[in-house]
Amino acid sequence: MLQKLRIVAGLAVLMLMLVGGWKWRKVSAQETIRAIGISDAGLTLVTPLEPGFDGMIKGLIGENHVPELASLRDYSVILHNHSNQTVVAYYLRWEFTEPDGNRTQMDMTENRITRFLDGGYKKTDAENDGLGPTIAPQSWVVVTPRRVVKTGAGAESRSSNGRYVSHLEQVSSKFAEASDIRVSLDGAFFEDGSFVGPNESHFFEIIKSQVRAKQNLLSYIIMSVGQGRTVDDVANELKTSLPASRPELSRTADGSISGLDDYFRFQYVSEFLGVYRGNGAFLALGWAHQGLYQHPARLEKKSSIEGKTP
Repeated sequence: MLQKLRIVAGLAVLMLMLVGGWKWRKVSAQETIRAIGISDAGLTLVTPLEPGFDGMIKGLIGENHVPELASLRDYSVILHNHSNQTVVAYYLRWEFTEPDGNRTQMDMTENRITRFLDGGYKKTDAENDGLGPTIAPQSWVVVTPRRVVKTGAGAESRSSNGRYVSHLEQVSSKFAEASDIRVSLDGAFFEDGSFVGPNESHFFEIIKSQVRAKQNLLSYIIMSVGQGRTVDDVANELKTSLPASRPELSRTADGSISGLDDYFRFQYVSEFLGVYRGNGAFLALGWAHQGLYQHPARLEKKSSIEGKTP
């Protein structure tokens, strides 16, 4: 979903250089890859030619054949969390120069906003955390230009999808023809709501709007029922309030994204109505109670995270 927000932003490359150190790694005579982590926050990027890269991957997926790594291993990175908090959302950006000289970018993002702490406590279980894209302290994930790989789950099914495998090969060919490849961690949220990163993609605003839209909706549903209205009545009101199609997003003059609140409200109202139609009023209200935070984490930008482990 958030990949649709890939619009070239105009922040200076200097900002990226100030966040983390450059790592130059030679891929071939024509290619160079540079990885930019956020070391001050305990988040580093490990490139394919660094010692231990393949061992770290094997520690995640074992001997499973993963199509994304089969095609894109040389252009992937490992996002390693050295901090003492779980990372719940992150945004990586690849930039490279094509043979015609054009500078191109490709983004990959993952988030699990239900993993933010509620008054210091988790609202998810260990099994869901293990399968989801979150990164526990002293753990890592593999981020390819097309998918975040944390386990071997689903790899066999994806490998049998010829159309998908062909797409991965096309992406690999595009990188193979490129030069001056740079991958950077543009932003990351920790479980307590702390955000670090240059935020060239406006990832901070995206997640903040997403969280706000969901919590506002859930609060309204529960408050309305608490005042004596039926779930049926609230569902009908919300259905009437929805536009015919998902609101569109656009860039403003300063590079920020316009329309985020309406975009995410449409998403979560649609999700609530889907539960209501498919499972009835009782479970729809339960969905709202389950997702509502009593003590939401405060989402705020930080220059670094205290308590990181070297």
